[in-house]
Amino acid sequence: GRFGRNQIVTEREPLPDKDESQVEEICRHRRDMWGLAREKTSNPTPGRLRPLSAEPTEVEKLGLVDNTAEENIQEERLFHVPLLMALINDFLVEHSQKREACGLPRCVLPTEGERSYGFGVTGQMKCAKCGFVLGPVRLYEECERRLPGNTRGPMPVKKNVQFAAALTKVGIGVTGAKTLLSGMDTPGPSITSMQRTLTTVCSSMQGILKTSLDDNKEKVRHAMKLRGRKVKDGEPVAIDASA
Repeated sequence: GRFGRNQIVTEREPLPDKDESQVEEICRHRRDMWGLAREKTSNPTPGRLRPLSAEPTEVEKLGLVDNTAEENIQEERLFHVPLLMALINDFLVEHSQKREACGLPRCVLPTEGERSYGFGVTGQMKCAKCGFVLGPVRLYEECERRLPGNTRGPMPVKKNVQFAAALTKVGIGVTGAKTLLSGMDTPGPSITSMQRTLTTVCSSMQGILKTSLDDNKEKVRHAMKLRGRKVKDGEPVAIDASA
């Protein structure tokens, strides 16, 4: 052993000044490590000497995030292609100017930025790497004018009005149309909204048809006058098929 019977303990030779200063510096760093390990503010697990893993830097975060599938819309949607391409181009320009460090974006259409208006939707475009978002923007065509009785709110979706007008030409009704859309897994207006739009479109078409009928009557009266027949205003006109 170290302190044997016949063993003489020799004194330690003094270290050179240079080595002594290095030893003191090592001891000082060791004391600092022990102090930091016991501080709760700098170490969430005080008392441990094993260094904790540091949080990833901003550049490392860009490479770690890959949740494109979770954030993207998974169902069918109807987009107006020119408006969708405008959103993509604007997003790429804005992203390249404001998030240069991200590089090439990983584009997604997040579900939280979507709002449905029957067949039309408004949506956002987001970079899954850095989180840059553009929108929401309109991705559907609007009607040129409002439906009768509607004076406020956004302009009606063109697809909704076209679909309601097409229902007047077939005999499936609102419930049958909703069943077809559900079978195709295609989002569309609710039954209540579809019925409301259909009623408004039918009322508008009745007015249009009445105006067209009156115009046709005036044309017939004018033609009969040119042929020399006596026609009184306000009285019904009888014509044969050969006329």
